Amino acid sequence: MIGNRNVLVVDDSDLVRRIFFDALSLHGFTVSSACDGTSALKLLEDSDFGIIITDYCMPGMNGIELTKVLRFQYPDALIIGMSGDRLGDDFLTVGADVFLLKPVRLQDIISVIESFRGTEACNPCF
Repeated sequence: MIGNRNVLVVDDSDLVRRIFFDALSLHGFTVSSACDGTSALKLLEDSDFGIIITDYCMPGMNGIELTKVLRFQYPDALIIGMSGDRLGDDFLTVGADVFLLKPVRLQDIISVIESFRGTEACNPCF
């Protein structure tokens, strides 16, 4: 169950980061963002995020590589992987809790987060 309302959005697109920031902030989440995996890991050194949303295709460390590290270092975080390609099995295999196929509807993100906040069991692939 997720109690921490701090969200980290990791995506190399400024537009995607802004959209997620605005939408999640309106739903009462505290949102930070990073443009790549390395920047995300640096943010995680100083902050506690209960929810991490990561894209697959980013410069340097891709989302699957990042998810491997995140799952090991932050076992209690809700990790949501997303991609325009069908990489759901890859994300789930390395430890993501949920995979969403882009384009992601913001309501789907909110629904996933709320379902994890209310129960331990959730459909892992949308």
